Amino acid sequence: MRIGLGAAGEHGVVEDLPDHAIPINAWTRVQNARMHEGTVEKCQGWIDAYSSDPTVAPYMLLPYKGSASVFWIYAGLAKIHAADGITHHDLTNSGGDYTGTATNRWNGGNLGSVAILNNGVEVPQFWGGGTGTPFADLTNWNAAHTCQVIRSFKNFLIAGNITKSGITHPYMVKWGHPAEDGTVPASWDETDTTYLAGEQNLRGKGGTIVDFYPLNDSNMVYKQGSIVAMRYIGGNFVFSFETVSTQLGVFAQNVVKNFTGKDNRIRSLVFGTDDVVVHDGRNLQSVIDDRRRRSLYSLIDSTNLENCFVAADEGRKELWICFPEQNETFCTRAFVWNWMTGAWGEQEIPAISD
Repeated sequence: MRIGLGAAGEHGVVEDLPDHAIPINAWTRVQNARMHEGTVEKCQGWIDAYSSDPTVAPYMLLPYKGSASVFWIYAGLAKIHAADGITHHDLTNSGGDYTGTATNRWNGGNLGSVAILNNGVEVPQFWGGGTGTPFADLTNWNAAHTCQVIRSFKNFLIAGNITKSGITHPYMVKWGHPAEDGTVPASWDETDTTYLAGEQNLRGKGGTIVDFYPLNDSNMVYKQGSIVAMRYIGGNFVFSFETVSTQLGVFAQNVVKNFTGKDNRIRSLVFGTDDVVVHDGRNLQSVIDDRRRRSLYSLIDSTNLENCFVAADEGRKELWICFPEQNETFCTRAFVWNWMTGAWGEQEIPAISD
């Protein structure tokens, strides 16, 4: 007698059902395999992107498109470089090396044609392109202030978890005046009514601010135990703030990624404190079964939570939840979710930092 198995990758990995209830073409355990277009594929290996190694060990990567070249900006603990495929350019601030440690995660992004980097220890840095000009302290930012995270949203730069002259404001969101392309905010002074700069304390439930990530017309504020939607409304208030969830937060930066679903709507996947969810800015839905959830969170090295991240493979419609396993510093394993089929896979990765 012959039994048809059907599409081998239709269901992916099913871990939370008893044996008799598992579909015949489902898998109870995989490693280094992905579910793609109804099939099971062996994951590919790894090759060097460039023929030359980075000048310093990279802790953060940022793509940047200049007027003549495309760069990968990479930040080490003390220096910032940019690679154009041939040369590794040293773009470290002319004032000297940076002083952050491995636990001071670099973050930032591109504000139009300006690259922004921040390590939470020094003043945020900016670079307008041109390998002859290094990163510099962010113009118009108060030199006595630092922030744990800074991101771009529309034509705003938004900072969170602020320290002012040694006094920490962990619930504070601060934004600069909107910037034209190729420039940085003209002011960060919330008391100057001639500009739209401002700040807001998001006290109450949810812990301190960890990260920001845009979703449609909102800048989502991710705290340790809650999610808040920050929406531009103009006028005297500039932004409104609405709590989306008090049941889920994040434990690290870079654990949110957007994707476009079957209905062409953009949503965010969040690798949260105790669940993996998808949300549209208002409604949250878990996308991981109980057994896989327990497996995922039990495998993570708790002393290196800040090194987790989520990455997207747009071509295969996959989101990679990357984490350091027990006794590892950087990410050595990824749980891979296909957002079109909902199928899960799993892959070893070679101690990736970003």
